[in-house]
Amino acid sequence: MCQNHKAFIAFVVAGDPNFEATVDQVVALAEAGCDLVEIGIPFSDPVADGPEIQAADLRAFDQHITPQRVFELVVAIREKTTIPLVFLTYANIVYQFGYAAFAQQCQSLNVAGLIIPDMPLEASGELRPTLDHYGIALIPLIAPTTDLATLVAKIRHATTLPVAIGFGIHEPAQAQAMAQIADGVIVGSAVVHLIATHQPATAVLRDYTRRMRRALDGRTADTVD
Repeated sequence: MCQNHKAFIAFVVAGDPNFEATVDQVVALAEAGCDLVEIGIPFSDPVADGPEIQAADLRAFDQHITPQRVFELVVAIREKTTIPLVFLTYANIVYQFGYAAFAQQCQSLNVAGLIIPDMPLEASGELRPTLDHYGIALIPLIAPTTDLATLVAKIRHATTLPVAIGFGIHEPAQAQAMAQIADGVIVGSAVVHLIATHQPATAVLRDYTRRMRRALDGRTADTVD
């Protein structure tokens, strides 16, 4: 993320509502100005996710989406877009797949990083060397327990890495406000809700992304319909 460009990062659940729809969703987000897409790998006990995303996981399971099927989905996405991708997954998924095999697949498909909410920093020592070997970033997830501006300031004191805020952001006006203190915003539940309530969801995702992009660029911060 360059200094003057605030990133819009969207989250989708792989396989919600089906394989082909997820491919179309990611392509639509990319074409409308999204900077990076987080792809959630469905998990049976997603402790870091709210009810909207948990319901999406169940819909994906109904489509028999497995971790290997997620990689196949990324293959299909890569035929249509080069947008940066990261996975949001859980430790047991990566462990069961095999650390090296998982990281190698990510490298081959240009999946840049992993967010693993149930793997605290102090427990990442076993996985991190493998990810480093394959050039895959392990992206820290920090839950906000204090004022956001204060938290971001503390993070910036500890690292020069970009900081994105991703809790409770639904509307362009919120994104515009958060862009004043962070390098980007992440929207998960609102995007998943649009997918759940619009089929196909590509048109509404394009419209939503364009409005968020305008807000992050300092233009009209309108609200979600």
